[in-house]
Amino acid sequence: MKKLILCSALLFPLFCFGQSDWKKAGSSSYRVLVSAQKSRPISSEMFLLLGMNATAKKTNGGDTVIFNTQGNEKPFYIPANEPSMGAVLCQLREFDSVEFVLPADTLYIKSFGVNTTPVFIEQGSLIHFNIKIVKAYNQTELQLERQKETEKRSLEDKIAINNYIKTQKNIKSTGTGLKYVVLKSNPKGKKVSAGNIVQVHYKGWLPAGDVFDQNKESDVPFEFTVGAGGVIKGWDEGLALMREGETFRFVIPWSLAYGSSGTGPIPPFSSLIFDVKLVGIK
Repeated sequence: MKKLILCSALLFPLFCFGQSDWKKAGSSSYRVLVSAQKSRPISSEMFLLLGMNATAKKTNGGDTVIFNTQGNEKPFYIPANEPSMGAVLCQLREFDSVEFVLPADTLYIKSFGVNTTPVFIEQGSLIHFNIKIVKAYNQTELQLERQKETEKRSLEDKIAINNYIKTQKNIKSTGTGLKYVVLKSNPKGKKVSAGNIVQVHYKGWLPAGDVFDQNKESDVPFEFTVGAGGVIKGWDEGLALMREGETFRFVIPWSLAYGSSGTGPIPPFSSLIFDVKLVGIK
């Protein structure tokens, strides 16, 4: 593939390569790298699963990566009529690969709803995209695909958490599906009530063993009000079972954690495991 060389920040590469290599669509210039001529054409009401790499020039020289599904990011869905890229995407067919450029300010204004490009991107520069259309879906097909993904992820989590539970002794369950093990008991300690401000040290990890958060090494405990909705439901329910000075291990189903969306390092449909020490009750 020819390397994109910008003639200047304000010129499209079709003037560098020659007009026969590139076509115009809206504010973008593009060329098809791989044409799947027998596949169905993209229409504006479709949703597309894309593999994408996008780079822009930095203000201090060199390039910066904006999207890269070959790295940590996975392919993702966007509507075919996406505000800044749709003019190109709707010219293509399912399974096509395309290279295109568009002004950075167009992307940030139309797609991200901000009036200026980030300070680390050279003002007036172009963003260079390489995109592979992995799959195209109409509304019905997308709903079915997402349902299959939901079922797959939910089953994977169920298997992983059941395997973990088998390793635990004296595990107890509540009616909501929360499970817990008393690691250290303090029968004479003050019991938690809804509305109490509690102070805890904790460590949280996924069933596969990946730690995503902890403050066990900190001198400052985490503090929150039980039952106020400031933490996940599994914590509000779990802490209400504890007494001051106790340590519990909670196995929290995804429905009492971050649900079908996940957050940060926690994937969708992820059950969570926490060791929690109740340091104090205010």
